[in-house]
Amino acid sequence: MTKTLTKAAAKELDKANAIKSVKDILAGDDKPVIYTLARDVRSGGYGVSVDLSLIYMKDNKPWNLTYYAGEILGRKVKSKEGYNVITNTGGGMDLGFDIVYSLSCYLYEGQERAGYVLSHKWL
Repeated sequence: MTKTLTKAAAKELDKANAIKSVKDILAGDDKPVIYTLARDVRSGGYGVSVDLSLIYMKDNKPWNLTYYAGEILGRKVKSKEGYNVITNTGGGMDLGFDIVYSLSCYLYEGQERAGYVLSHKWL
């Protein structure tokens, strides 16, 4: 008899797998820097929306963490001109920093100042 997961359980399993994958990629880096790349910027009555890709450099090779970040943060990942992007919306704040801070909070939950373990820079 095969046991099927509920939609919520499958989503939590995907999130846990994404967290493990990102932690494996970042392993050995004491001060990981996540670069954000704005693929599109729109403004409207609600503030600014930015389509972002998240990139991590390891051994001089780029690792695209956008898909994993979407799974971890519960955000929709879409394809924009051949690139995976996450849309972040807000006003009066650095939306790249916001998404990296949120990702860091999930990855290092329980650690002191978990949101600041990952550093952020714009590309």
